[in-house]
Amino acid sequence: MRSAVKLLIGVLCLMLSALAAGDARAQPLSGEALAREFRDHVVTIRTNWSNGQKQDGFGFVVGQNSTGVYIVTANHVVRGVGGPGEVAQSVELTWFRRKGERFPATLIGTSDADRDIAVLRTKLPSGVTLRTDLMVYPPDRIQRGTEAWFVGRAREWYVPSLPGVVNSVDLNEQVLVDRLNLQVGTSGAPLITAEGIAGMIVEDAGGIARATTIGFIARAFEVWSHPWNMNPYERAPVPPVPPTPKPEPDRSASEQPRPDPGWFVFLGSFPQLNYSDARALQHKAEGQLPGETLIIDTNEYSNLSNGLYSVVIGAETRADAEAIQRRAVRIVSDAYIKQPGNYLEK
Repeated sequence: MRSAVKLLIGVLCLMLSALAAGDARAQPLSGEALAREFRDHVVTIRTNWSNGQKQDGFGFVVGQNSTGVYIVTANHVVRGVGGPGEVAQSVELTWFRRKGERFPATLIGTSDADRDIAVLRTKLPSGVTLRTDLMVYPPDRIQRGTEAWFVGRAREWYVPSLPGVVNSVDLNEQVLVDRLNLQVGTSGAPLITAEGIAGMIVEDAGGIARATTIGFIARAFEVWSHPWNMNPYERAPVPPVPPTPKPEPDRSASEQPRPDPGWFVFLGSFPQLNYSDARALQHKAEGQLPGETLIIDTNEYSNLSNGLYSVVIGAETRADAEAIQRRAVRIVSDAYIKQPGNYLEK
């Protein structure tokens, strides 16, 4: 009897451990954790030149086919070091799982000097495994304030413990990053956020961290007909917020005060002479967000500025309002929540 009980307890422990492991795997990686896991995809690069010079940099795998793996790196690491138009005599790579060994790579003729992009091809050595679940990139344009990490400094697979912060993305698809502690030789390294590979570092000196966006690199690989195995990061779906049930009005009590909502999600506000603009925004939002999209007269609420028509969605609790707002910002970037105060009878 005791042995049977012990066996049952052991089986239950194994089941609980498996469930816990499954839950852990289901959790998305942080930006730092993703950067550390991505080190297997990152190579150190050493180029050799006719004048005896050597140039160091990094690169990372973005595609693979029957001819080998395709690695993107900074163009200035492999071209122009020995003089204008000169190409490196040879390119050698080292992988994270094969430290201390160097492997030859072929420099492909496709490049973009303005955005500082070059392409290498090599065979994947034994002992190195690529994980498709890590080959992801942010589905939207990276925003100011996004935390960012990188892999690669001083010929090591260095990952900072503290992130940099995205400052801006210009029209030339260049990302400027503050507080990213780079050193000369980091060019070609991946710029990484919690949603994947956001770009490739192309400037690593003078206190400036600059990267070319992964979106531009993807378009370049498409034009050049190179294999591309990166995919957009899939965000966890935001659960729909059920609409707040509305009680049937008491028709016999026409003088009852209008019920006050707890919170409003504001999509936009317009001077009352511009009612047509409010209607246009209401039509744009209808059907895309949970709840009923309304136009309210702000004069009717104690906590709102007078003289406006506001396009809103009502919510009973702050948590419900925040859930709706997270979806609303995809339609109106500056959507916000607020308590409207008491309804003022006219």
